[in-house]
Amino acid sequence: MGYYTGTVVLVVIELIPFYAITNVKFKKRDLIFALVIWLGNQLTAQLAPGVSDIVGATVTIALYYCYFYKRIGKLLTVAAITLIRSVLILTYLMSDYVFAYLPVFLTFLFYPVIFTIFYLVLKKWRIQIHRFLTDENHQIADWLVVYLYVCALIVNIMQMPEIKPPAEIFWILIMGVQSIFLIVMYIASVQLQKKLLKKQEQRNLKLYLKDLEDSEDHLRKFKHDYLNLLATMRTVAMNNHDQELVQELAQYTEKQINNENS
Repeated sequence: MGYYTGTVVLVVIELIPFYAITNVKFKKRDLIFALVIWLGNQLTAQLAPGVSDIVGATVTIALYYCYFYKRIGKLLTVAAITLIRSVLILTYLMSDYVFAYLPVFLTFLFYPVIFTIFYLVLKKWRIQIHRFLTDENHQIADWLVVYLYVCALIVNIMQMPEIKPPAEIFWILIMGVQSIFLIVMYIASVQLQKKLLKKQEQRNLKLYLKDLEDSEDHLRKFKHDYLNLLATMRTVAMNNHDQELVQELAQYTEKQINNENS
């Protein structure tokens, strides 16, 4: 009974931070999704008991991706669930050392304390975490989170007594992950620079067009005021019976009007 209760708690611990980080709205059908996640964990525990943690984590991430990617985006879905999974893996790894060195009565406080700290951090910096995963640099940030998860997963594999891979395998995996990570970061950086450059060009074009419109408005207002001044001078000349000046002003005004309309 305790095992099943623990797996239910694990599903809840994953879902609540996921909603908080991604700002996705809860829907009633999500309860069915939570049930599917729980059943998936039970199935992997039965079919692959020795590596159920790894297989279960992979299945969980895949299910999250398939269910949420249309609502919040592909990369954000993967980054959010892998961030939560990274915290869970690191907590599990820490528990081995805590249970080995602390008195028994203190070990019962480990998980409540860790999850309380996690809740407080999430409550205080939830908005900042969401911005970190969704701002203009989100591709690099999201891949950093995925990289953190893969490294935590490799360390978790090395700690599993059922597998006990040689140390050489560990370093090969680390080097392989780092190589892939560097390639992905380079591609993401190039794409980000192109995106920022395009935005800057669009911003400069908007500023240029605005300046051009402002200049045209200013010139149009100047011409309007200037023609009004010529009309006033013409009226004054007519009142003074200066026919030669009236004629010159009429010709000059007509010339200005033609230039304005051209």
